[in-house]
Amino acid sequence: MQTLVPFHTFNLNASASNIIPVASSVELKAVLASLGATPYLVLGEGSNTVFLEDYQGTVLKMSGTGISLQQRSDFFMSLPKRAKIGINSLSGACNIKYTV
Repeated sequence: MQTLVPFHTFNLNASASNIIPVASSVELKAVLASLGATPYLVLGEGSNTVFLEDYQGTVLKMSGTGISLQQRSDFFMSLPKRAKIGINSLSGACNIKYTV
């Protein structure tokens, strides 16, 4: 079991069977393919997550932000590090397109 303490706001003592860092959509696809029937949970920044007990599965810890520096003409535009929260967390973290 691996500790989840640093990955959620309340820092309550909880663990997961496995924690896998994921930084890109390519990594996410590969990890999901390798998990098979293993239960998993996708975790972004953890600010809206509270672990009250151990998780008997794999936590996919998203580490990419999906935010990049864009050049436009002769100036640079920097987007806020955390532009959106909620349904966009996973897609923003991995640059994944989705439909709701």
